[in-house]
This record gives sequence, structure tokens and C-alpha cells, in this order.
Amino acid sequence: MNGDAVAAPSPLKTIGSAAALHRRVLGHAGRLLAGDAASRIFSFGTAAYLARVVGVEAFGLLTFAQVLLGYVVLVADWGLGTSGVREIASTPSDARRIAVGVTVLRTILAVGVTAVALPAAWFGTWDDRTRAVVGMTLLAAIPLAAIPDFAFRGAERMTEAAFIVALLPGLILLGSVLVVHGPRDLLLVPAVRTGAAILTATISLVLVTQAARMPQRMWRWSWHREYGAARTRLRAGSILFATNLAVLAHSSLDVLFVRALLGDHAVGLYSAAYRVIQLPMGAFYALTAAALPVLVRFREHRVAVGHWLVGTAVAAGAVIALFIWGLRVHIIRLIYGDPYLDAAGVLGILAAAVLFDFTVAVKGTSYIARGWERWALICVGIAVVVNVAANLMLIPRLGLSGAALSAIISYATLLGSYLVWLDRRLVAR
Repeated sequence: MNGDAVAAPSPLKTIGSAAALHRRVLGHAGRLLAGDAASRIFSFGTAAYLARVVGVEAFGLLTFAQVLLGYVVLVADWGLGTSGVREIASTPSDARRIAVGVTVLRTILAVGVTAVALPAAWFGTWDDRTRAVVGMTLLAAIPLAAIPDFAFRGAERMTEAAFIVALLPGLILLGSVLVVHGPRDLLLVPAVRTGAAILTATISLVLVTQAARMPQRMWRWSWHREYGAARTRLRAGSILFATNLAVLAHSSLDVLFVRALLGDHAVGLYSAAYRVIQLPMGAFYALTAAALPVLVRFREHRVAVGHWLVGTAVAAGAVIALFIWGLRVHIIRLIYGDPYLDAAGVLGILAAAVLFDFTVAVKGTSYIARGWERWALICVGIAVVVNVAANLMLIPRLGLSGAALSAIISYATLLGSYLVWLDRRLVAR
């Protein structure tokens, strides 16, 4: 026998190690889930408050502007946040340098993208109110890019990560309740968001500098010495950016189509329903976010942890979807009031998206941990094409129900692509 051969781990040891990793993921997820639960409650509280205070049409406009902000923030991130988590998880001793490098890059990109997006929004064909709301909303992209939340997740410092996750929406809710009291205060909503992002970025950067597990020489950093690393990160993040862009398009194109085809009032109703299903979706993302650094570091247990995550996703998603569907009318009336009751039918259709989204999120995280962003991008791209076609076909015929059905069809396409193509590649290896 070859003396260099390495003995395979015993089944009992493997099972014990996998169980320990399950507990580790759950421990991280518990902390992230606490922060994310607070974040979702704050965000949902803000949405419910604004929906009642400013009215259906203005609420639809705010939602439209926030969707556009999501695209600007995504371009500014360029996949650097996710790749930063992976870098820090792989080399935790270099976490501070990575954190600063990624944060500076994201901020520079945010300034550039905002400088292009603002004139485009202001000199477009929109009315004055839409231009003002969209323009002021996009300004928040710069301080949002300066929030180094990825650094805490990569270093598995989930308590700090949870705090940052909850801080921003908490500040937005507080500011909204204090200063927004009617439709006339519409422009104060994006101003509150920008101010909250600036304060959150300041606090989170202070926390990064004080993180005990990161080297203390973090801020002795020069651009010319790091320029090569910056270009490398941008190239490495390009596939993640394209993947994240496709994912965002997959989840938000329906809002853009609804506004283009049906107007702000319809967006207000549709977003009211969509925000309900985002509550459990966001909670489950805490589990996948906690699992990513663990899956990167402990490669030998990826399959076992991945199967456990998928089983959890299917079971939890099915229960929550049935709950939302059964109580859809009561949920809409309780949260938003009678003016939004037309959104109950949409919510009943979108409830199925919870099950699909849970499963897709788990599988996507597993593929990213393996470095399969390029292949995942193809699957998401197929789903986006299907989403566009479905929206164009169904919204003119079925209205808001058509948009909701398009979302379900798109999710089913994405999950089918993952199962038929990427999982077969996984088995083949």
C-alpha cells in the first residue's frame, strides 16, 4: 500500500463532524436570524406605515424608486460583497485589508454609478414628482456601498452582522414615523433613507476597526499598492455581479412591468402583497448567509450540509406558503387596511413563491460556495428570459394576477434549471 495514502474518515466521525457543522450553521443563523427578523419587522413596519400615510399611488412610486435603487446598489457592489465573504472566510488573518479594499472599491463604484444614474433620472420623460423621488432615492446608494456588512459575515462575527442588518431599517422606520405624516411629506422618505445609511455606514466602519479577530493595521492601506488586487477583485466579482443582477431582475422585473403597463396605483397594490412574502424569505436568507462561510471552509461536508439545508427549505417553505394563502385576506386588511384589499388575490398566488424561493436560495448558496457562479448565472438568465416573456404575455390579459403568475413561472423555471442541469453536474463529479 502507498505510504502517502490518506485513510478515509470513518462514517461515525463524518456524521459527527457534519452534525457539528449543522450546529455551527444554526448558531450563526440564529444570530443572523435575530438581526434579520428585526430588520424585516422594521422594514415591514416602515412599508405598512408609509402605505397608510401616503396612499396607494404614492406608495407605488416609492416602491418603484426603491427597486431602481436596488439596481444601482447592485452595480456598485459588483459582486464584491459576496466575494469578500468568501475571501475573508478563506483567509481570516487578512480580513481587515480585504474589508477596507472591498469597501473602498464599492464606494468608488457607487459614486460613479450614481453620477450617471442621477442625470438619467432627472432628464428623463417622467413627471416632476417622479424625477424628484427617484433622484433623491438614488443618492442613498453611496452610503449604502460604504457599509462593510460582508466583513462580519465572512469572519463569522454574526452578532455584529446582525446588529448592522437591523440598524439601517430601524433608523429608517424611526425617521419615517418622526417626519412623514402625509402625502406632502413624500420627498422626506428618501431623505430619511439616505441619512440612515450614512449613520449606519459610520457605525459599522467603527465596529470593523475594533474587531478583535482582524489585524490592527487595517487602515495603513494605499491605493497604488492595492490597485492590482482591486482589479483582480473586480474581475473575480464580475460573474457574481452578473449572477446577482440576474437574481435581482428575476425578483423585481414584475414591479417594473406593472408600473409600465398598469401605473403607480397597481404597483402600490402589488408591492403590498410582495412585501408580505418577503418577510419569511428574508428570514430564511439568514440561514443561507450563515451557511456560506461554513460551506467554503469545510468542503468535505458540503453535500451533507447542502442536503440538510434543502430539506429544511422545502418543509419550512411549504408550511409558510399554506399559512399565507389561507389567511391572505385577513393579512392584507390587518396590515394595510381596506384600500389594499385588491392585493389579497395577488398574495394568494405569490404565497407559492415562498416555497420556490427557499429552495432556490439554498441551492444558489451551495453553488456559490463551490465557485459555480458562472453556471448558476446561466440558470438565472434562463429564468429572467422566461419572466420577461411571461410578464409581457400575462399582465395585459390578467393584470396584477398575471404579474404574480409570472413570478411563480419564473421561480419554477429557475428551480427546474438547477435540478436538471447543475445538480447533474454535481452528481457527475
